[in-house]
Amino acid sequence: MPYLHRAFPAGTNRGTVDRKIGDLHGLRNRAAHWEPLLAAPLTRRMGDLVWVAGLLSSELAAFVQHHSEVAVLLAKRP
Repeated sequence: MPYLHRAFPAGTNRGTVDRKIGDLHGLRNRAAHWEPLLAAPLTRRMGDLVWVAGLLSSELAAFVQHHSEVAVLLAKRP
């Protein structure tokens, strides 16, 4: 915990980061327990993931965006 403040750029709002990570954790739990995700805001969660990754490293955010298939799969969603 004493090093967590160094993981994010200075001035990062901890509440915003905590909320987005909490939302991502909630989505992960729903998927892990085979709960329906049809009404889940998947586009928003993907944006949250890229945003948090970008706080850690711009290269990480670019990697996630480049290798993610979420947008393609959401475009095929009924």
